[in-house]
Amino acid sequence: MLVREILTIIRRWLWFLALAAIAGGVISYTSALSGKAIYETSAGVVVVRQGIEINLEPRFSATTGDATLFDVRGNGLDTLASLVPNDAIAEEVFITLRDELGGFEEEPARLTGMISGDVRNGIIQVTARSSDPALARKLANAWAAAYADYVNRIYAGQLVTTELNSQIAEARQRYEEAEAALVAFTKEDRRDQLQRLVEEKQAVLARLIALHTDRLAGELETLSQRRNQTEQLLQNALILQNLLANSESPPSNAANSLALLYLQYRFVNGESVVRQETTAEGGQVLITPQEPGQQLRFVFQPQRLDEITSSPDTLRSDLDRLVDALNNQLSQYDREIERLREEASSKAFSSDDPIVQDLFTQIQDLNAQIESLSARSQELTQERDLLWESYTLLAKGSQETTLTAAASSDTLVRFAIPAPFPSRPIRSASAQSAILGAFTGLILALAIVFGFELLDDKVRTREDIEQVLELPVLAQAPRQRGSKGRVAALTEPHAPLVDAVRLLRARLLGHPRKPHSLLITSWLQGEGKSAIAA
Repeated sequence: MLVREILTIIRRWLWFLALAAIAGGVISYTSALSGKAIYETSAGVVVVRQGIEINLEPRFSATTGDATLFDVRGNGLDTLASLVPNDAIAEEVFITLRDELGGFEEEPARLTGMISGDVRNGIIQVTARSSDPALARKLANAWAAAYADYVNRIYAGQLVTTELNSQIAEARQRYEEAEAALVAFTKEDRRDQLQRLVEEKQAVLARLIALHTDRLAGELETLSQRRNQTEQLLQNALILQNLLANSESPPSNAANSLALLYLQYRFVNGESVVRQETTAEGGQVLITPQEPGQQLRFVFQPQRLDEITSSPDTLRSDLDRLVDALNNQLSQYDREIERLREEASSKAFSSDDPIVQDLFTQIQDLNAQIESLSARSQELTQERDLLWESYTLLAKGSQETTLTAAASSDTLVRFAIPAPFPSRPIRSASAQSAILGAFTGLILALAIVFGFELLDDKVRTREDIEQVLELPVLAQAPRQRGSKGRVAALTEPHAPLVDAVRLLRARLLGHPRKPHSLLITSWLQGEGKSAIAA
């Protein structure tokens, strides 16, 4: 359905489309004829020698032959022809033809667009195009001469040698700068000095660790001895406690034994054992120092030792306190011994010691400086080695190029065929321009027509009526011209109008729902309501 609508639109606007295509073609053809004439001429460059190949690896060898540089049957000449449009050649030609090329002062490279190169019968053709025939001839000849010189310089090694020499000088300078930087760094290198400082500080740290270990061992041994002595005192105290509970000996004997145990206890703990003081009444009293928290209240009375009398309850109480004190002391010794053993078994030194902390920090800083200097030395050495390798490769390439140039000093290509004066312009593309213009005009006309049809909302076809009214069309009666006063069914029984009316009657009579009445109407007067009703 869509294709039929498109064809209907094209058929309705065919006159407009044809007119637009013709107008576009005429305009393009006229423009092509009114343009400037372009003249074209070509100069020829021939290959007179195809060179020599020099190999330095694995041993020196030279090979001469026609297929050394170019294969005439292959792509060698095409490769040479691709060098014809070249900006470097354009610069040389501009210098040669400065007076004739006044419009190219700012952009000499624009000349490249006027030149093309191709191969015809083994000859490289340098073609120049210009609206001035004399300029086209001069441009072709100057370009062909500059092109031959350019190719000879490339393949004779002159351009390559010059570029290589520049690169070699730059590589040599960079290598010398890298070597000087490495020498200066080596002179100021402090890694040996820093390493000696690290070793000295590590020796001091090792000595501190050894002293710390020895101190821990001495303390551990002292505490172990005191613990053994305290444990022996505890055993004696327990024995005395048992004797005091089961024996009937005088209390003075138990008091003396208790005093002796207590004196031993004070001695084990490294304290003053006893002192003698005078009381306010003038009597002599033996005082035994007491540790805070031990709560040992046993003291000697001012009587003589053989006359000491103490109650059994007091002795038992003091003996119990002594046993408790000994047990507490054993627990303290055990904890301290365990702590010292853990500290001795640990490889880490005390982190709370500021001297050790400072030594560790200094050693870490010195090692970091040594690593930084080592990395810098390695970086400078690698850079120097890479630059030296680059320099040696370039020098070797220069030697190879020099040998190649020495063996290839003859001319490679020659400007042999001057360009003739173009007597007439090249064939214009007026026909192509006309066809292109007609096609462009047709496309624009189609765009205009379809745009107009999209904006047009008039009802023109049967499909438009069905789409707008959403009702089926039973019959389509064409306009009958010149039938006034005549009965079409009698005079023209097969006319389109008669067939349309018959089709309408047949569809109405054949409809499953027989209509009782029909309403025939139209938008305007004189559109055939009476004829259809009759």
